[in-house]
Amino acid sequence: MHMKSLRGKNNTFFSRFLTDAILRFWEFSNLVSQPLGLVFSVVLIWQLLGWPCLIGVITVVLAQAVNALYARALLHWERQHRVATDTKLHKISQLVEAIRHLRYYGWQDVWLARIMVARQHELNLKIITSIWRMLITCTNMLASGLFPVVAFWAYTVLTNKPLRVDVAFPALQLFSLLENYLRELPNLITVCKA
Repeated sequence: MHMKSLRGKNNTFFSRFLTDAILRFWEFSNLVSQPLGLVFSVVLIWQLLGWPCLIGVITVVLAQAVNALYARALLHWERQHRVATDTKLHKISQLVEAIRHLRYYGWQDVWLARIMVARQHELNLKIITSIWRMLITCTNMLASGLFPVVAFWAYTVLTNKPLRVDVAFPALQLFSLLENYLRELPNLITVCKA
């Protein structure tokens, strides 16, 4: 019996390890393409609008600084969530291994209650990490919405240039491209730190 449970634990460990390794390999292309796409879209907007684009970039940089604080808190809570998940899985595996003895002595309800407490703790941490993810998403949406507004404002007010169609529509396309890269940035940060 002891050998079977050890073999099962090893299989569980290796399956988790392989899953994590495959996910890291799968997301490697994003580690390169996301930052490069972000930089290229800002450079193209710079070529289109000129120096007023910097004011919009400053808006995005400030939002990303706030997001860095949010991401740091998110990583802290993600680590706690993983520990809670491991604790819950450990308690479940203990229950499964000893279910005959627990039923014989009538202790299965006590063990199930312990598992439910661990599950509730895990769910509470899941809610907290979801709130931090929503804060990061809201900040990114606000930054991506303010970037064109601030950049067009600086282009028209500070340089006294009219906003022509041949400038506005390509810039809007580049702003939407930049918004896509900003939307994926928090996921990239949590993948790198995990």
